[in-house]
Amino acid sequence: MIDNQNLLNDEQMRHFIVNGYVKVQTDLPTQLHKRIFDKTNAIFERCRSFERRYNPLNNILPMVHELQEVLDAPQVRGALSSILGDDYVLHPHRHCHPNFPQEPSESKTLTMPLHKDGHATGKRPRHHLPRWAILFYFPQECPIELGPTCLIPGNQYLKDISSGDLNTRDLVPDPQGNGTFLLPDTFTNRHLTTLEGELGDVWVMHFDIAHSVFQNYQDLARYGMKFVYMRKSPQFHRGIILKITGIHRKITGFLMITKLYGLMFGIGYLANQICSKPNVNPQKKVFTTG
Repeated sequence: MIDNQNLLNDEQMRHFIVNGYVKVQTDLPTQLHKRIFDKTNAIFERCRSFERRYNPLNNILPMVHELQEVLDAPQVRGALSSILGDDYVLHPHRHCHPNFPQEPSESKTLTMPLHKDGHATGKRPRHHLPRWAILFYFPQECPIELGPTCLIPGNQYLKDISSGDLNTRDLVPDPQGNGTFLLPDTFTNRHLTTLEGELGDVWVMHFDIAHSVFQNYQDLARYGMKFVYMRKSPQFHRGIILKITGIHRKITGFLMITKLYGLMFGIGYLANQICSKPNVNPQKKVFTTG
C-alpha cells in the first residue's frame, strides 16, 4: 500500500493530465546514482571498437540492479500509483538510451525524429486515460548541453504530430528560454520542452506523448533509463471503488437475507398446509330411498 503523503498532489496531477508528464524528486543518496552511472558506463565502454556499441537492452535492470532502488523510491511509487493505480506492474521491456558526445555546435539539434512509441507490431492502440506510462531516469545531472530527452506537452491527446511530411531528424527548434523550444508551424502543437533536471529527478510520461532527444555536446556520455509500466485495474477513483464495494456488500447481504426469509416462508407455508389438512372419517354414509 502506498503512503498517501507520496501520492501526487492536485497540481501535479493537473500538470500530468494537461501536459502528459510530471517530474518527481527522489531523496536517494548521491553515491547510488554514481554507482548506477559507473556500472552503466562500464557496460557501454566494453565494445567501443564496434560501429554500434553494445547495449544490454532489456537486461539493463539485472545488470545494474541498483536501478531497482530508484524504481522502489517512495516518490516514484507514489507517482505511478497516482497515475496507474496501486496495483500497476512493470513491463518486461526496459532500455538504456545512451547519448554519446558529438561535435560541439551553437545550435540545439534533434538526433531522432519526433515520434510516439508503439506497443508491438500491428495495431497501436492509443488511450486518453493512462493505461501505460513511461518512466525516464538519468543517473546524472542533465542540462541541455548533455542532450536530454524532449517532448511535446499535450500531444498525448492528438493523433498526428505534424500536418506535413517534415523529417524531424536533425531538426533545429527555435529556443524560447527556460528549456522550451518552438517547432515549425506544420506541427499540431508547436511547443517543445526538455527533461532537464537535477540528480535524482525521475520523469513519468503518458505513453502516447511524442518525444525525441537533443544532441550531446559535452565530453560525457548521457544515459537515459527508460521503463514501461502498465495499469491492471479499471480506472476508477479510490473513493468510487470503496463506495462500489460497500454498495455491493449491502446488496449481497440483502439478497442473502431475502433468500433466508424466502426459505423460512416456504418451510412455514408447507408446515401450515400439513397441520391444517382436515381429518377423513372412515365410516361410510348409508343412503336410503323412500
